[in-house]
Amino acid sequence: MRLRHASWFGLYALVACSSQDAGDAKVHRSPSVGSDAGSEGDSGSGADAGPETDAGTPDSGQPDAGPPGRLTPSNLPADICDSPGTKDLIVPGDPLGTCDIIVAQGNGFPDICVYKFDTVVIGAVMGFSERRAVAIVATNTLTVTNAGGIDVSARDVFFNGSGAPDPRGAGFSGGGAGHVTRGGGSGGAAYASSGPQLSAGARGGNGSSASGRPPVDGGAGGGAVQLVSCGRLDIHGPIESNGTYGRSTASNGTGGAGGGSGGMILLEAAQIFMQGASLRALGGNGGSGADYRPGSDLGRGGKGGTGSSLPEAGGGSGPFYGPGGGGGSIGRIVINLPQGVPPPVVNADPPAVFGVVATH
Repeated sequence: MRLRHASWFGLYALVACSSQDAGDAKVHRSPSVGSDAGSEGDSGSGADAGPETDAGTPDSGQPDAGPPGRLTPSNLPADICDSPGTKDLIVPGDPLGTCDIIVAQGNGFPDICVYKFDTVVIGAVMGFSERRAVAIVATNTLTVTNAGGIDVSARDVFFNGSGAPDPRGAGFSGGGAGHVTRGGGSGGAAYASSGPQLSAGARGGNGSSASGRPPVDGGAGGGAVQLVSCGRLDIHGPIESNGTYGRSTASNGTGGAGGGSGGMILLEAAQIFMQGASLRALGGNGGSGADYRPGSDLGRGGKGGTGSSLPEAGGGSGPFYGPGGGGGSIGRIVINLPQGVPPPVVNADPPAVFGVVATH
């Protein structure tokens, strides 16, 4: 399911961090800079894994004790779990504050704004308007309740998700944005890493224009978020990083715009338990062009990518010179656990990729 944005306030708690939010934050260079190698395994049981189970509750029979050693999260300082956070984050109620650390990933990947807490409980949907990717670290436990959620999706065509857009996957001439795959139509290139680096989505291409009229805007890219619990991570609500639709047009001589691509969700913890959770990093649909009529393929906007289908090209041009825009690529969902810890059953689209997070 996609989160519904009824308003900017109330249930949806928008977190806005400007370029001035660095304050006294330490700048750290990610250890992954210069390497595209990751510790991911094969694609795991993903979107259609069946009914979810709470694999790690005390009633399930699984021990509730974590593995020996402290977590060494990907992308972040290796010792971030070695000392407790100095504050808690309870949402709604507590302000997120400013970045505690800013990590420079390099190699074209966005910088990461890192927030470090002791205990985190997210009981409302948190949205982010941040030019960097976002990482939330809990040195004790991190819980997303069934009333909560985290959304780094793009909003409309003007508001990219956290850390987006990535210029490497930008669509052109109404093409969808690339990320994990190439975008639909005249789509942008695929650029996702095979490792744990956080990569955000890209913008779809603006619609074509053969009449001198201004083109319509391409969809915005989904953001990138990393959730780290040095202990237990409980998720009972949605986490989303979707791209948005490209704009449609009915003006003669103009085509629909391309959809934005999904971003990235990275989960790392000593233990992860999910019940009622859903993870989404979907591509946005392309907009329809001037030639579109109900029931006709001409000018139809292409569908965005999902875990089971590639992004589509838009319908072709007809007498009104208005083709449809292409759909945007899917993003990535990665779940890393210490060696030997069984993965949870996950409701994810695209399917989650499971890997190993180091300990020390």
